[in-house]
Amino acid sequence: MDDRELMWAGGLISEDVRNRIKAIASINNEDLSLSRRFLDFPLHVSFKRSFYTNDFYRIREDLAKLINDNGIISGGKLRLCKVKDMIWFRFEKEDELRSLHDKIDTFLLERYDIAIDSFDASYVPHISLFRDEDEEKLKVMYERMLKERFEDEADITSFFIGGKNHDNEYYRITGEKR
Repeated sequence: MDDRELMWAGGLISEDVRNRIKAIASINNEDLSLSRRFLDFPLHVSFKRSFYTNDFYRIREDLAKLINDNGIISGGKLRLCKVKDMIWFRFEKEDELRSLHDKIDTFLLERYDIAIDSFDASYVPHISLFRDEDEEKLKVMYERMLKERFEDEADITSFFIGGKNHDNEYYRITGEKR
């Protein structure tokens, strides 16, 4: 039996901005019924594609230190995009996010032999909102969302690390340098 745990890490924009985006997206989705999968999780910028490990607690502590040493990421801007079968916010503080993403990838590869996959090799910092195969519904949602006003700046104010075997209890990290 495979007892490895699926694990992930990401950055969180402020709770006020997250809640506002979720409320607007939910209202605009009432008659379209697109999947709420992304809205039901904390809206976040992923830092690494989910991966399997037998060392959840050790990796969690190591990633927390790496992320805290990096600090918060401020001054980012959100820009709504439609990419293939998805609607997402592109987080335009890309250099800092890519740098942190690359540090995490390199660290996990060198310390834990966790491979860099195609998602990570072509990483684009973003916050996913909707994914659906119905192109027409996605187009309608995208046009509706474009009419809404979102925050000009969206700082990543905290970070999280989660694991499937931990019932989506996210380990929060402040991002304050020690």
